[in-house]
Amino acid sequence: LAEFPREMIQFQEVGAARLEKIPITVETNLFRQQMLFRDSPLEFIDKLSQSLHRKFFFANQKIIKEGADSNEMYAIAQGRVIVEKRGMSVGELETGCAFGEMAVLG
Repeated sequence: LAEFPREMIQFQEVGAARLEKIPITVETNLFRQQMLFRDSPLEFIDKLSQSLHRKFFFANQKIIKEGADSNEMYAIAQGRVIVEKRGMSVGELETGCAFGEMAVLG
């Protein structure tokens, strides 16, 4: 994939556009499952869900670079994420998990 960066971006955009067509329901809303939002009113979760942007990532693709500034929170709808610190694997997150909440909370 690294040999075809333009094509990779185009494929990601197509994947994200297709994901956007699938509605987020109470049952599929990953934020309802997160401890951070567990006691939040359903209206709040719905409002939050309306501002979501779905993204598509390839296997072995970096989502966030360690130490980089970010203002995004991610929830894993399908697959898994390897968490690395200084190039070493320190954990794994799977479907239903979220990360980056500190970036959006400030």
